Amino acid sequence: AATQADVLIAQTDGAKLLEMRADLERQISEAQSALNVLMNRPAQAALGQPAAPFFAGRTLSLRTLQNIALAQRPDLQRAQARLDAERFRVELAQRQWFPDPALNVKAQRYNDAAQAVSEVDVGVSFPVPWLNWKKYNSGVLEARKSIESASHELEAARTETLGLVRDQLKKVETAAHHYEIYRDNILPLATQTVDASRAAYEANTGGFLQLITARRTLQDTESAALNHLSDYQVALAELDAIVGGIPEDQK
Repeated sequence: AATQADVLIAQTDGAKLLEMRADLERQISEAQSALNVLMNRPAQAALGQPAAPFFAGRTLSLRTLQNIALAQRPDLQRAQARLDAERFRVELAQRQWFPDPALNVKAQRYNDAAQAVSEVDVGVSFPVPWLNWKKYNSGVLEARKSIESASHELEAARTETLGLVRDQLKKVETAAHHYEIYRDNILPLATQTVDASRAAYEANTGGFLQLITARRTLQDTESAALNHLSDYQVALAELDAIVGGIPEDQK
């Protein structure tokens, strides 16, 4: 039979659960307000029921994800576009050393002549860039330095992308590993402990404190498992954003 001390322990745990529930409800309210603000809606607007937590253990290929990220990330595309533009600038600067001829045609008419056109002058002119070689040479050098800078920027973006994908994939794998350990090992053991403690209490071979401690441990274990599952889903969503969209066959 439960003693007065056991009843007090149960009442204390019940009060703590009520306190925890109030804190969770406040956190949910803050999250709902933040989502509504992001969607430009009133903070108190009702939100749909979120989907139930899910876990689909999957094996993601690091090399495949890195290749997808290199092809799809906007910052890499911008860096590549800048490099292409700088290469075109070099071509333009180099063309200045090879001037194009210009054809000049001029018609003249004398005042006392009866013809509409008295004389036509035709000439061909060539710019001479070699007389101002410092100007054209500095233009080529400047364009080449811009190419070097753009190349470094692209390489740095590529290296950063590869590192981001690798680190984020490790986060996904770690969160998945933690959740699987809790789901397959820790949670079943905590459940069995509660069942054994309840059976012992009902048979008057175990105390109420032992039972309530086992229940508290199971509750903490369930909460930790859900936190790991949440971490996994968040890490997977962040990986999807880094890569620029994980293909369906990789999900």
